[in-house]
Amino acid sequence: MISLPLTTSRLSIRMMRSMDVERFVEYRNQPDVARFQDWEVPFTVDMGRRVIDEQAALDGPTNDAWVQLAVELAGRTIGDVAVAIHDSGRQATIGYSIITDAQGYGYATEAVGAVVDALFDEAKIHRIVASIDPENGASKRVLEKLGFRFEGCSPSSAFVRGAWVGDAHFALLDTEHAARSASSFSPGRGRT
Repeated sequence: MISLPLTTSRLSIRMMRSMDVERFVEYRNQPDVARFQDWEVPFTVDMGRRVIDEQAALDGPTNDAWVQLAVELAGRTIGDVAVAIHDSGRQATIGYSIITDAQGYGYATEAVGAVVDALFDEAKIHRIVASIDPENGASKRVLEKLGFRFEGCSPSSAFVRGAWVGDAHFALLDTEHAARSASSFSPGRGRT
């Protein structure tokens, strides 16, 4: 388990709750946010409620459940980091989205970095994975800045909104994270 909220110099990361449904639905329907994601569009209020209601009893990422962590800037939700812990708490999968008008300012790198740090340092995760659309250059840069390794691409392996798309796989081991943290700056560091 990780202690929430996480804070960085600009952001706060907490469990997404029912008060976030409207904003969650709003940005999941933005073309620049949904473009490389696999959720249904339009993403309805009922769909948003269902996602958030499923995690209502949780205080943070837990084994065998996806959770959406709200990313806040000055009290405004600007996106989320999704986390699933599996393999009896030894591995995690992450995903992330940032609202269109907040893209390009390093918020995704900062938020994901804070979550990655907490997963390794507090939850003692061994390996974190992420998969992205190979055309999503911005998401690839986020993962690379955080030290994730490209592990390969599965062409035409994900059926998203009526089309087959590729799936690029990235991973980061606890030992790689520790070596990187010891030798260089980690964007998620600096939590208070």
